[in-house]
Amino acid sequence: MSYLGRDGLGVVDQSLGHPDLLIYRGSIIFLWEHLKILVYVTPLDSDEDLVARIPEAEALLREIPGIFE
Repeated sequence: MSYLGRDGLGVVDQSLGHPDLLIYRGSIIFLWEHLKILVYVTPLDSDEDLVARIPEAEALLREIPGIFE
């Protein structure tokens, strides 16, 4: 769905959605990509190994300075 918004200078096509939502989507993609890197840094042996690594990777993400401050 496409709609038009105003940027103060004229009409802007916002076919990708509201700019605030684009920032939110970008943040989610950034965090998801980092989470995948941390989870798959070494090969997995089993599904249980994958399940165990996800909370560990989340904890490491929270420790990165400047992201959740």
